[in-house]
Amino acid sequence: TSTLFPNLTYTEQFKPANISTGILSNPLNITQYRSILDDVLCTAFTEITVLDPSHPYVLGVRVVGDGSYISKIETLVSDAGDWLFNATGTALYNSWETWGAIPLEERDSREVIQAAGDAYFDRFGNLNVTVPLEGGAYTDAARTNGSTCHLGLPSAIKVVDRRYVVDVVYGAVNIYVGFPGLDRASKEPAPD
Repeated sequence: TSTLFPNLTYTEQFKPANISTGILSNPLNITQYRSILDDVLCTAFTEITVLDPSHPYVLGVRVVGDGSYISKIETLVSDAGDWLFNATGTALYNSWETWGAIPLEERDSREVIQAAGDAYFDRFGNLNVTVPLEGGAYTDAARTNGSTCHLGLPSAIKVVDRRYVVDVVYGAVNIYVGFPGLDRASKEPAPD
């Protein structure tokens, strides 16, 4: 039996798409992936890195369920021409990280983890927030643990419509947002 809801919502770049013809219907030579699960909101997120020389990608896939069915799949496709796109850098810097389960007694609450994610997006309205990894550009490549983020990011934008995946076991959060002002050619917020 299918675990997809009969009225499944599927989007790519936040626009309605056909899952049968979308990026996920294509065979992808996956180099690396990482998944997190939010068992409170019944959501999951997977980042997929494809280093295929013919077409490298970094995909973000957010899945929403109700305990029985998958009701929504949101896919963001990043590739050549996108801001700071660097699939090779993304794979390299992710390989430096260790993502094991955090021992129960050392885990932060979901509120603390969500607040860390919110701090990232709050940075676009507050210059005092430090961002160590942005779009495949590791801003502390020398691993000094110093404040190295000087990417010219905007500082007067309020990022709203946040959709969370908070994984307490791994201490990770993913937030899907419509990013206002990212694409100046469009009046609609761009996906991020």
